[in-house]
Amino acid sequence: MKVAVVGAGAMGSLFGGRLAEAGQEVWLIDVWKAHVEAIRAGGLGFSERGVTRRVAVKATTEPPDAGPVDLVIVFCKHNDTAEAIRQATPLIAPETLVLTLQNGIGNVDIIKAVVPAERVVMGLTTLAAILRGPGHVEASFLGRGETYIWPVSGRVTPPVERVASAMNAARLYTEISPDVEFRIWRKLVINAGVTALSAVVPLTIGDIAAHPNAREILEATTREIVAVAQKKGIPLTYEEGIEYLWRVSAEAKTHIGSMTVDVTRGRKTEIEAINGAVVREGERLGVPTPANRFIYDLIRIIEDTYERRITGGERR
Repeated sequence: MKVAVVGAGAMGSLFGGRLAEAGQEVWLIDVWKAHVEAIRAGGLGFSERGVTRRVAVKATTEPPDAGPVDLVIVFCKHNDTAEAIRQATPLIAPETLVLTLQNGIGNVDIIKAVVPAERVVMGLTTLAAILRGPGHVEASFLGRGETYIWPVSGRVTPPVERVASAMNAARLYTEISPDVEFRIWRKLVINAGVTALSAVVPLTIGDIAAHPNAREILEATTREIVAVAQKKGIPLTYEEGIEYLWRVSAEAKTHIGSMTVDVTRGRKTEIEAINGAVVREGERLGVPTPANRFIYDLIRIIEDTYERRITGGERR
């Protein structure tokens, strides 16, 4: 299978590296030139459980270099999805599947504006990774991880089955799951909770989850997400959501969330597709979401004031 990963950041590099090791032809496509050049020069550095290896994989900043592929995996940030999928059209042939494993809500609709719905596959993963520098990714998830996919059309075709088979062979432990929307909203409990809160006070996932003053906030965001999901007809319970939050937080305790990385580097985050999406859906459905609104507002203040941030001062 020929695979193009659009957005070869931490997660894109993790998936691309494992697929390449499993024998697939993989192209990593990213706008970060230093990252692409490092991979071209010496392969992808792949660290896992304290051991680093080199993975041979193709990389480019220009999608036409790869040509048409069997599978496009979209891993760019939500804010970049519209432009990324437009730039990716040279990769997409009549039979190409486009799989989004991005965080948040709304990416599928953006992709469907360019790609026919019958060729779009949505999903999520609980795997985690950190970019340690150009051409070097580190897996930062302690457990086996879970990846779930489901065709937007609702029809499981042989190409979809081949994708799942290839990902399982690459230790990306993938299940074709009709309840993927339930799983996406359950994952929002993580992204809108510990991931977003760890960007407000830059800490690892484990550090924020373990802090006693964070517990009530995380329980509140979880209750709101569950309430919105249930109003949408998604059978997520509070017990399922909070158990998932504590379990995944423990398995990813050393992980530094992508939103935390964005904040520490002064970049725009994906807050609009995460807590912002919860707030907007809550407003549409008449479900109050004050805890998610609070975190959303804090992140927006942080984003809007990078250049005016006070970094130190004279002690008196």
